Order: sequence, then C-alpha cells, then structure tokens
Amino acid sequence: HRGTTNAVSTVLFQPIATLNLPIGHLYMALKIAIIVLFLLLVVSLFTSFTFLMKDKGGTRRTWYHLSFRLVIATLLMILLIYGVYTGQLGSNAPWDQHNFEARPSQQ
Repeated sequence: HRGTTNAVSTVLFQPIATLNLPIGHLYMALKIAIIVLFLLLVVSLFTSFTFLMKDKGGTRRTWYHLSFRLVIATLLMILLIYGVYTGQLGSNAPWDQHNFEARPSQQ
C-alpha cells in the first residue's frame, strides 16, 4: 500500500521535464482545464446573481451555486498551484526574470 502512494506522488509531483510524456499536450491540457474552470466560475457567478434577483431569498438555489462556485474555485487553485509547482506554468514578467543583465552606470 505504501509503495502505491509513493508511486502516485512521484508521478504527480515529479518535474514535468523528467516524465516521458508529450509535454506539449500536458501544457495545453492544463491550460484548457484552467480556462474551462474559470469560465464555469464566471457562469456560476452570473447564474447565482440571477437566482438571487428572481427568488428574493425564497429558495436555496443561490446557496447551491455558491457551494458549486467554492468547489470550482478550489479546483482552480489546486490546478494553478500544481502547474506552478511542476513548472508547467510560470511568469514571463520583466520584473520576475532571474537573469538580469547588468546595466551600465549612468554618469
């Protein structure tokens, strides 16, 4: 039983470069999953708002959509953390670059 858990965690949390999988497909699958979850989150937000305005608090549909949104947001955060941890997601911002070129001093 312990060997199975270690094998699963090795595959899940092993850096993506060391796996023998088509990397391009994994990158795209993760990005597509993140986009789909984000769109579901936005749709659920507007659906919940519609139910709130229509029902005036008479039904529990707004609460059901709130719990659905909470689950979707949690899954989205897990995917984002997983993507950053495995190196599939990263930042290309200029202030986040690790190798800065030395600037000539201004005189």
